[in-house]
Amino acid sequence: MQDSSLQIDRLDLWPTTFFSCTNPEHHLIKEDLVSYFNAVSSDFEYDIESGVAVGIKDNLLESKFDIFKHDNEAVQELKNFCVTATSQALSEINGQLWRFLSDEQKSINIDESWFHITKKGGYHDVHTHSNCSWSGIYYVQQGDQDPLSDRFGGNNRFRSSTRMGYFDYGNRYASDSYEVSPEDGKMILFPPHVPHSATPYWGNKDRVVVAFNIRVGTK
Repeated sequence: MQDSSLQIDRLDLWPTTFFSCTNPEHHLIKEDLVSYFNAVSSDFEYDIESGVAVGIKDNLLESKFDIFKHDNEAVQELKNFCVTATSQALSEINGQLWRFLSDEQKSINIDESWFHITKKGGYHDVHTHSNCSWSGIYYVQQGDQDPLSDRFGGNNRFRSSTRMGYFDYGNRYASDSYEVSPEDGKMILFPPHVPHSATPYWGNKDRVVVAFNIRVGTK
């Protein structure tokens, strides 16, 4: 029963905000990025060249965390897109505060960046990122479906960082997880404390993604 005379004020405190956008010029850099990452990975000594969290990754190649420092035209174009999109997103979420900051204070610094080349059956189990204010994932090549089962897989699954401990119809809106399906040229920007994973990928074509961590106004 509703009481129309009752004034209810809603307060959304500490929301978990994500951003998503698509690079309109992705088609101009996609093949160059894939070719370059394949060339770099051919010299890997280990599948997980970064040496980070090896035990939660399987059937994928991971670069060192410096890919945006590489002197490659396509890589630098991708970096510029990620910086521009991130700056626009943070301007929107920080509102008036952003307008009063100096260019140095709101500079976007990508301290860590790396690529994954995921093979059939590859996955990356649940983890978080640290020492940054935002993290991003950019889908270079989404891959394809397993022709025998129509399985695609390999979604990025984000899990709630707030554990309620109890669910009924009253808090059903607060879903425990959210999945993002890869699309060529899509970028997802998210808070690094949110647990996330890459579910097993079942396509035959390599899936290629770039991930990065951001600090703002500090180097």
